[in-house]
Formats: sequence, C-alpha cells, structure tokens
Amino acid sequence: MNEKPFMNNRGNEPLAEKKTPAPVDLKPPSPAEEESFSSMRQSLELFWRAVIRYRYVILAMSLVTSFSVYIYCKVQTPIYLAQTKILIEPPAPIEAEEIVNFNASEVGLEEGDLFTEKDVIESRVVAERVIQNLGLDKTALFKNSTDPSGQLLGMVNVEVSMKSDTLVVRTRHTDPVFATTIANGVVDAYIQ
Repeated sequence: MNEKPFMNNRGNEPLAEKKTPAPVDLKPPSPAEEESFSSMRQSLELFWRAVIRYRYVILAMSLVTSFSVYIYCKVQTPIYLAQTKILIEPPAPIEAEEIVNFNASEVGLEEGDLFTEKDVIESRVVAERVIQNLGLDKTALFKNSTDPSGQLLGMVNVEVSMKSDTLVVRTRHTDPVFATTIANGVVDAYIQ
C-alpha cells in the first residue's frame, strides 16, 4: 500500500511529524533543600493554625477597622475647589512708524512673563485688594487674624499653563460659594 502523509488544511504541505520532548532529568532534593522545604512547610502550618485559632479575633478587628475608617470618612468636612483661568495676552503689535529699535523678544510672551504674572497674583498687594474689595476683614474667618493677607494667600494656588498662555487660579474652602468668591475676587483684584 502507498501511504500518504497527513496534509494540512490547504492540502498542499505535509504536516510536521510530532516530536517528543527531551526527557527531564529530575534529581531528588538535597538534604539542605529538603530541610528548607520542611521548615517552610512547618512555618505555613503554624501560620494557618494561628489564623484558624484566632479567626474570630481577626474578623472582629477587620470589621472594627473598616467601620472606623468609614465613620472617619463620613465625618470629615468636604473641601471644595474653585478654579478660574486668566488668559495672558501678548502686547498689541507695534505700528511700523513706532518702531525705532526693533527687538524680537518684545513681540510675544516669554516663559518668564507668565511666571512674573503668577508672582503678581500671589503678592500681598493683590491679597490686600481682595480683602478690601470683598470686605473679608469683617468676616469671622479673617476678623481676628494677625495676617489676613497671608491667610488668604494660603488658600490661593496659581499654576502656569505654558501651552495656552493661561494662569489657573484655584482656591480651596469648606464653603463652595466662598471658594468661588475668593477665586473670582483674586482675578478681579489682579485685573485692577
């Protein structure tokens, strides 16, 4: 008889013959390895015995801890974040007849310009304007403060966005309306 080899799905190539893997030479563990495995096995057995023995204590402690964390999170006062953005535009283009000494660096915003504006917003002068414009010195939060400007600046965070020439003014407070008022007040005082 003429035997044909098994063909693949397409029928045009014979399938490869099955190869058996080479035998693996298994060695018995050395006495040191056997002692190590034995001590690990004993340690695991002791651990599981302790877990089983004290399972109710472990379960009770886990429940008490979880419940305590849940209560702690529920009791915390929420902190609200108010944010506003300011677009810092480059100066207006100079007319041709006004150009006497052309300086290319004066034509757009440089990286230092945005950081300078950030420093202006975070200055005590702007903080004092905000306190005066909004009447914050009469509020309970700032009334007894020895440094109301410093306290206000502690609530304000200004970040520079180099991609869009904007400054982001953020304020945090437990009252969302107050946080928004402060953020808008800082921007208004900066624009003045």
